[in-house]
Amino acid sequence: MPKGKTKKVVNDTSVKLIVRCLGRVYNSEGATLDEALSKIKIGNGARAQSLLVVIKGDSVREKILNASHTNNLFSNVGPTARLLALKWVNALFQ
Repeated sequence: MPKGKTKKVVNDTSVKLIVRCLGRVYNSEGATLDEALSKIKIGNGARAQSLLVVIKGDSVREKILNASHTNNLFSNVGPTARLLALKWVNALFQ
C-alpha cells in the first residue's frame, strides 16, 4: 500500500431538474429523476406545455411535455395519474 493521501471518490450521480412553464422557472435536485420531480409543485394546475431539462453529470437532455403530462406531474392529482406520468417521463429519459 502506498503511503500518503488517499483520494476520495466523488459519486456525482445527482439529477438536476429545470422546468420552464408559463414563463416561470422551477429548479430541483435529487438522487433520482423521480425524487427531483416530486419536489416540484406548481399550484393551481399547469395546463400548458413545459420544457423539462434533466442534467445528470455531464449529460443534458431536454424534452417538451404536453399540457396533460405537465398537469399530471406537477399539480395536485391522484396517485394513479401521477404514477402514469412518472412512468412516461422515465421512459423518455432512459
